[in-house]
Amino acid sequence: MATATMTRRQQQQATLRRDVLDAALTQLDEGGSAAVNWRGLARSVGVSPSTLYTYFESIDALYTALILDVYSQMETEVARGVEVNAAPVDRVVAASHGYRRFATTHPARFTLVFTDVLPGYAAPPGGPTVDAQVAVMAPLISGVNALLGEDESEFESMSLSRRRLLIGAWARLHGFVSLEVNHHLDWVGDLDEMFSSMLGTMIAELTAAPIN
Repeated sequence: MATATMTRRQQQQATLRRDVLDAALTQLDEGGSAAVNWRGLARSVGVSPSTLYTYFESIDALYTALILDVYSQMETEVARGVEVNAAPVDRVVAASHGYRRFATTHPARFTLVFTDVLPGYAAPPGGPTVDAQVAVMAPLISGVNALLGEDESEFESMSLSRRRLLIGAWARLHGFVSLEVNHHLDWVGDLDEMFSSMLGTMIAELTAAPIN
C-alpha cells in the first residue's frame, strides 16, 4: 500500500488533510456551501488558519479537493449494484437509481458539484473535476451503449447522434433528481413510482431512436 512508503510526517499530513475534508463535508451537510469557510475548518481540526496552507495552497484548492471527494463518493454510489454482466437495461436502471440515491441522501453534496454555489470559485479548466464527473457517469454511459448494441465507452469518440442520446438521457435523469432534491416534486405523490416510470420512458425512447 502507498501508506507503507510514506514518512511519519507525510502520514500525519495525509491524516490532517482527510480531517479537514471531513470537517468540510460536515459543514456542507449542515449549512450548505456557504458554511464551508477557512477559519471554521481550522477551528474544527484544531490548527491555525495559516497552518491550513500546509495542506491546501488556497481556498480554491480546498474547494477543488472537496468537489473531487464528493464526486468520488457519488461515483461509488452510482456504480454500487451495477452488475457488469447484467442485462443492459438492468445496468441503466441500477446506475440511475444510484444517481438518485446519492442525491437524495446527500442533497448538499449533490448541489455542490452540480450547481455554481461557490462565489469566486472556478474549477480548473479541463482539470480533474471534469474527469471526476465523467467517472460518475461511466456506468450509465456503458449501460446505455450496451442497450444500443455498442461497446464504445469513450464519449469523445462516439458519433454526434450517440452523444446527443446520452446527454438527453442524462438530462432527463438529472432533471428529475434535481427537482426532487429541491422539493419541487413534493406535491406529486409517489416519487418512487414516478421515477421508475420516467426511467421506463427514457429507456423506451433510447431503444427506439435512430442512430447514425
